[in-house]
Amino acid sequence: MAVPRAGAFGQPMLGRTEQIVGELEHDGLIDPEGGAQRASLLLWTALHGIVGLRINKDAIDWPDPHRLAEEMIDAIMRPRPCPAGRREH
Repeated sequence: MAVPRAGAFGQPMLGRTEQIVGELEHDGLIDPEGGAQRASLLLWTALHGIVGLRINKDAIDWPDPHRLAEEMIDAIMRPRPCPAGRREH
């Protein structure tokens, strides 16, 4: 059973994230190709993934969650080019 209020839960956080990412995009600090909304959704998904996995896979020796989140944000916001000779699939 869908709960209408639950569908809107998190919208303010996503909106604020989009605003911040949009400012970074405007300043030329992120690639505008995907846009602020896409980058925000990637960040939101990744951070929820970190939380969910730490809760549901507690037998894994996870690194510090703050460091893991920072590394994830860095990977999404500043992707590194693929090394020469290696192709992305």
